Amino acid sequence: MITMQIRQSHSRTYSRCKRKFKLQVIDKLIPISKHPALSIGTACHAGRAQWLRVGDVGAALDSAMGSINSEILMYPSLLEKEQETKRIVAETVTSYCEEYEKRFPSDSMKILVIEIPFELKIAEFDELQLFLFGTIDAEAIFAGKYHVNFEYKTTKSTLAQYFLEEYMSIQHTTYTFALQSLSSEKVYGTILDVSRKPLQTKGPEHDHILIPKT
Repeated sequence: MITMQIRQSHSRTYSRCKRKFKLQVIDKLIPISKHPALSIGTACHAGRAQWLRVGDVGAALDSAMGSINSEILMYPSLLEKEQETKRIVAETVTSYCEEYEKRFPSDSMKILVIEIPFELKIAEFDELQLFLFGTIDAEAIFAGKYHVNFEYKTTKSTLAQYFLEEYMSIQHTTYTFALQSLSSEKVYGTILDVSRKPLQTKGPEHDHILIPKT
């Protein structure tokens, strides 16, 4: 039996540029530079995850800053915009924590598990098996009864535009089924939790949308 594995991000790369997919996924070449936006997203994820764990703004910021410092060590090209990058991360994470209770009042979001790795067989043909693997940001109970995947993203687009583009993303529907495969309870869908990064004249914004399992 031949087993193949793929990440959702890899499939997105393949759909955009097959040469980039070959270089990064098959040849496993590591880029020498990284766009600051990707590192900002990684750091905000780390800060948000820590917030969900302990509910402490300081701890969330420490985790986010630790993440961005690790990114800078790995990609020295980020040093050119280090201060701006750290400012965006700090603003976004602080604002997220401050707005969280307003968006999810009275413990309406009960976090069960943070960062859940999964491996899900999605296809099989003759001697070939294809597995999707990745990490679910969080598993939660919403409104006291709805078992959901609580996924987080950052964007520079308006939230309305981002939700419109991402609503039927393959990732959100597939990750819901991945979580269902790990749970004995019914999973209703994904709550897509999004932060729009700050602009020059406007601070960060945060909102969420429920994507039901179809």
